[in-house]
Amino acid sequence: MADNRTINQLVTPDGEAACKATSAPDWFALDCSEPAGGEGVAWGPVYSLPRAGNKVKFFTTGASYYADVQAAIASATSSVFIAGWQVNFDVELTPGKTLHASLIDALKRGVHVYVMPWQNVPGAVETAALTTALAVALLNGVEGVTGRAWCLTAVAQSDQGLGNVMFSHHQKLVVIDNRVAYCGGIDLAYGRRDDDQFSLKAGDRRFNELYNGCVPGIYEPTRMDMRHCIAPLEMLSALGSTGLMRQLATFVTSPSDWFAWPLDRLSDAKTFAVDKGSAVQDWWDNTNLFGDFINELQDQVIDAAQAAARSQQSAVKQKLEAMGALGGANAANASSALLAWLTGQSLQNLPPDILAELNRGTKTLMWAIAMLTNSNGWRPPKPYDRMTGTARALPMKTPVIDPAVQPRMPWQDVHCRIEGPSVYDLSKNFVDRWNAVANQYEAESAQYRNAISRTSAAMPGSQALLSGLARLLGALGITLPADATLPRLTGSHVLTRPAAAAGKCTVQIMRSASKTLQNLEASARRSHEKAARPQNNCLKAMLKAIASARHFIYIEGQFFQASYGASGAVQAGLSGPMGSLLELSRSPAYLRFKRLLEIEGAKPSEIFDRIRWSKIDDVARMAGGPEFLCDLKTVLKNIASREALTQPTA
Repeated sequence: MADNRTINQLVTPDGEAACKATSAPDWFALDCSEPAGGEGVAWGPVYSLPRAGNKVKFFTTGASYYADVQAAIASATSSVFIAGWQVNFDVELTPGKTLHASLIDALKRGVHVYVMPWQNVPGAVETAALTTALAVALLNGVEGVTGRAWCLTAVAQSDQGLGNVMFSHHQKLVVIDNRVAYCGGIDLAYGRRDDDQFSLKAGDRRFNELYNGCVPGIYEPTRMDMRHCIAPLEMLSALGSTGLMRQLATFVTSPSDWFAWPLDRLSDAKTFAVDKGSAVQDWWDNTNLFGDFINELQDQVIDAAQAAARSQQSAVKQKLEAMGALGGANAANASSALLAWLTGQSLQNLPPDILAELNRGTKTLMWAIAMLTNSNGWRPPKPYDRMTGTARALPMKTPVIDPAVQPRMPWQDVHCRIEGPSVYDLSKNFVDRWNAVANQYEAESAQYRNAISRTSAAMPGSQALLSGLARLLGALGITLPADATLPRLTGSHVLTRPAAAAGKCTVQIMRSASKTLQNLEASARRSHEKAARPQNNCLKAMLKAIASARHFIYIEGQFFQASYGASGAVQAGLSGPMGSLLELSRSPAYLRFKRLLEIEGAKPSEIFDRIRWSKIDDVARMAGGPEFLCDLKTVLKNIASREALTQPTA
């Protein structure tokens, strides 16, 4: 078959095309073919067959994609589907126009909005799924809205057993009116709106939009900086029927409440001083645990005229500031770690045992929010005006990048817009996943409802945390529906057949999907069919493309990994970057700070006992100090994780 399409991509030094890039007719992955290089791989079924007649437009920058998708949302008349690894309500699609504002406009036209971000594991990686779920729910209280917004966070659906905790959904998909679809590698998330200059300068970006995961921030936001920021706890309180912050203050200051024990314990300076474990936990886990959000509580009392309420807010502030002054050692308790999470604090350095307990609590909270806000007829008790102005989410961690002296990380990725028959496959993928997640939430309702129905905070471990969570919801006036049924995507929002041709491109939609996900989707369709293999279409397509290469192979990706090798701890010495993750002496600043912190020559296991914790703040203020403390945290965390993984099981 003759070459039917030609593009010039790679060029010679003279600017001429290096060679002709063509589309080969046998490039598409089929169930009957096995690409070279896939020996030993059990290939799952392809998700869809190639479909001709599509119109395709590619985007190589976030700015061009965001402008296009914002215009598409502005023209929506029926439905908007959004799936992502990370979806942030306050991400700016165009300068001054956030996703949140764009969805409000659509909802006022009667459009139905479905948002499905991955439900991240707090402490492992933070994508602000909780904030997204709350922000979408509060859309339904905006004055003038006639449509409806739903959000279900996609829980883990892995075949990996114990590895399930780190499983993530990675699809980045938007479908508008089942007419146009966007897919590729760019989430509607912070830091992605980049132009073709890929500048290191901040420009108009601040806080979360000023993304750089490779350098520690050095700027501590002031109260003036944070005046428009909203914490998840504030958004959660807006779902309830009580007096918002005033009732929240009463809850926090009540000595009988679930986190009273760590508060009271930390009020005793003598106890704290002799508890070296808490001192370590102080800095390592939750430096500045509650940050400026607590400082703002006093200024955000809903009824400022009530002196009693203001007094309660002051008590909250004093207790939590005292907690911070004593170093945040309360993070040794999962209940107060949950409170820290709700106030927008990073929990990336929590010990594994507390993280596991916290994960159970956060999953229960996410279930409760889903069952409440997606139940039939639910809307917020009243509009929450702060969400419709200049509100932004709290920084995902502090200190933040200083735009005056620190670089942002440019974001380069590829996305595409599709119109035509293949929109059917992308829409079907979203519909099937949404209905599967709804089924999963409902199937697990009994265990979650029972978990938070017990009221004794004296119970050990997770049950005390869940009991306190139930009391928090009650204090906010949040009552879960007795028999909630989550919305399914059916009827007019579901395509029954592919659309007519809109262009000349042939497109095949691939996906990676576990057997667990496929089986949940089948169950949602009331099918008893069981998946025999995971769908590993993307791997199959890439191997086939590589095997079919005629002139060159160009690979660009976020990760490029060889085989993981045999499982188990590696006993040999580690070199290079891997060694620096486990040996503090390889940190570039080790020579400078080792004597000040009194850790010269200390083995990793001896650092906890030998380090001079009183000098930590001094190091943090010195040039290169924040980077060294980041290295120190990383080494200690990795050593603890390795020891935990190599412990013999009972």
